[in-house]
Amino acid sequence: MRAAHLIVAAVLMNAMTAVRAVEKTEDSLPPLPALRLDLAKLGVRIVHPASGEYPAIARRLAEDLKKLTGAEPAVIGEETPAALTGEGPLLVLGNLMESTTVRRLYFEAYDFTDYAFPGPGGYVLRTIRDPLRTGAHVLLIGGSDATGVEAAAKQLITRVHEHGTSLGYINDVQLGKWTTAEQLSVARFLADDDAVWQRVGQSGSWDYMDNIARAGTGYLRTGDEHYLKLFKRELNRFIDQDVFNPNPEAMQMLHGRLYVLLVVWDLVQDHPLFNEVDRRKVDAMFLHVARSAEGTEQIAKIAATATVRYNHHTRAGLDAFFVGRYFDRRYRLPEAKEWLALAEKLFAPQLTSAKPVEDSWAHQWAASLFNTLAYALATGRDDYVRSPAFRQAADRALISYGRAPPRHYLSACAAATGDTAISASRRTCRHSRAMRRDFGSCRRATGNSLPLPMRSCVPSR
Repeated sequence: MRAAHLIVAAVLMNAMTAVRAVEKTEDSLPPLPALRLDLAKLGVRIVHPASGEYPAIARRLAEDLKKLTGAEPAVIGEETPAALTGEGPLLVLGNLMESTTVRRLYFEAYDFTDYAFPGPGGYVLRTIRDPLRTGAHVLLIGGSDATGVEAAAKQLITRVHEHGTSLGYINDVQLGKWTTAEQLSVARFLADDDAVWQRVGQSGSWDYMDNIARAGTGYLRTGDEHYLKLFKRELNRFIDQDVFNPNPEAMQMLHGRLYVLLVVWDLVQDHPLFNEVDRRKVDAMFLHVARSAEGTEQIAKIAATATVRYNHHTRAGLDAFFVGRYFDRRYRLPEAKEWLALAEKLFAPQLTSAKPVEDSWAHQWAASLFNTLAYALATGRDDYVRSPAFRQAADRALISYGRAPPRHYLSACAAATGDTAISASRRTCRHSRAMRRDFGSCRRATGNSLPLPMRSCVPSR
């Protein structure tokens, strides 16, 4: 009994120390500037794909904005070298398939507009805080096709009519053909059954963290703020319970899922539901965990070696990259660059190998190789998807598993290369009839496509 009391006392002492540390961290984080896009100022640019209907959509949008603001935005084809430079608001048209700019945002985990989302005819109008580190906030005018993009442009004009030329956070979504909000797998969170959150599980906090992220994704994919309220509530509970008061009977396990929460948080934190105190609390938590034994320490030693990696290494490597990128871009923290360098060392050997440590379906392709691909795409390493190592890994997945290969991995391979034969949709989806008809099963999996949060990686029919 005395030993148990001592254990509990030690846990409480550690928790109190952690709380004091995070309070100090909160004090060291300055508030981020408010997210505002002033469409009446000089320097506003509309960037569009050169092909199809997009140049005409961009010109019509510029004309409509001029009537409302008195200032005519520059209309620039995205192939123009200086298209993305400058600090003025950047209005980006398109989707993964037709826009090189949206493709970049997609693979860097700032967007997820592809053929499956929002679906043909649907649209998304979303603000993204300075994703290119140029000082320019982005307003994504997206859709799965030109019809959807034009609808998003009209929604922007409606927004300016109703709210004026200076816009704050926006996440307007209209789902298109094939999709209703009720069909999305994340809809189960709206019932708010305690069991659905999996707050306690055999994988430490992983399931809980995944589900919190999925709730946030539900908001981003539907615009339904009920999801966002649930996301906020559970995120705060996670911080108070799992981070600072973990169950003393089980080891804390946060590494490898930190980035899953972070990429969603980065896209919703500017919503008015979160005030300055909320934002500092959440950011301080991410920084605290990154500095803890569950953070970059997970890979500090292995990153110095030249061996192939294990799934936990690559998961923690994505933590180091995305957390490093976040605190570098948002707060310019010097240690963030160290974390980015650590992630680079961690992934370097695996980027040249078709084989990680594991042999299994889940740990080899759905984790280690998937994570390696996610890192390569997020860092712009196009040479990786042209390398023999990458091709061999994808080929082995197809050969080894025939009609049931790791679908999300091969879908990501297809999106990365533009070679839809890799995904071979009839083979990579368990429900082949639904896939042939309308990507039904991939659509219903929307929001569950971990470890690429939010993105379904569907580039074509």
